[in-house]
Amino acid sequence: MSLPTTNLFEMLKLKDNMNLRQNYFKELVHQGNDDHNIKINHDFLENYLFNQNRNLTKLQRQVEQEYILSSIEIFALHEVFELAKKYMTSIAIRPTAAVAFMANESGNPTKPQEIKNKTSKLEDTFLHENIEIKDIGSVVHYNPSGHKLSLSDFKTFKNELWKIKREKLNKNFKTRSMTEKIVNYFYCNMNKIENMFYSRTNEFVEENSLYQPGGKYSKHVYVEEPFLFLRSKPGQKIYGDHDLFCFAGFNGVSPASIENKALLKDLMLCPRFQAQHGGIYYWNPYEEFNKNIKITIMNSHTIGSKDPLIVVTPGFVKACYFDYRKNELVSVWDFPNEKKWLEQTVSGQQHSKT
Repeated sequence: MSLPTTNLFEMLKLKDNMNLRQNYFKELVHQGNDDHNIKINHDFLENYLFNQNRNLTKLQRQVEQEYILSSIEIFALHEVFELAKKYMTSIAIRPTAAVAFMANESGNPTKPQEIKNKTSKLEDTFLHENIEIKDIGSVVHYNPSGHKLSLSDFKTFKNELWKIKREKLNKNFKTRSMTEKIVNYFYCNMNKIENMFYSRTNEFVEENSLYQPGGKYSKHVYVEEPFLFLRSKPGQKIYGDHDLFCFAGFNGVSPASIENKALLKDLMLCPRFQAQHGGIYYWNPYEEFNKNIKITIMNSHTIGSKDPLIVVTPGFVKACYFDYRKNELVSVWDFPNEKKWLEQTVSGQQHSKT
């Protein structure tokens, strides 16, 4: 159940909209979307999903549009576009896995600010027997090492722990029914599985106490390993949210030095975008664990990465890298030799061959 609030206006909002909850930080956020009255703005789809500041070829325009639509749910994108026009401010968004679109539209809750755990990947299905292919994209919390560890213990013995785990994986894998494609992935991507083992174990050691009885977030979140759940939506798996990166000027180039709180609140109340927290650009964590999270996220959108940002200006939508050196959002088309992002889509792969 949501925490009580002393603000009458917010109490009325909570009463009238069962999709809202008040989080640990006393903010009203969406916990899921049960409204399926969807209308498509065809003018938006046809005329605004490409960088109008660039002289793009027909194929380039298609590439950028396909990347954008594969990175953010279209109705959420339209909500952001309307707010960008309202505030005359650009909004930079991190790309989201397509599986989250379907889950969020089905009413599953989006990952809240209380949870730092990463959403599940294919590698997790090998590390925990109760994570299935159909669960990819949901938020998980488990200890793949199987041992109760302190952070120092984990750092000291992590290589030995992985060797033990790998022996078990090899033994168990032979008894599981798998397609040839999954078998090949297991043996050809053991380094990815190993890295996920380290990441999940570290994550568990750092975060587990927060969700246990008496923990910081225990009134809002509970664990049924290997999954995390909201107490306000018990039994419904949590999926990735649309993460904000930053706000920027009208043309979507220079990040705003200060976060626009009114715009952020409106994004939190959008029934499909469902922002759960502010942009990573404005986050200043103190803990080493959280500092590393921020560095990893920021680096994942720099020049040459495979995951450019979606930048929604008041006039159009474009795909951009974050340029650390210039502290600017720069068009992907400024770097024609960077091909990783093109591999995300069919039209992008076609463009890479030209």
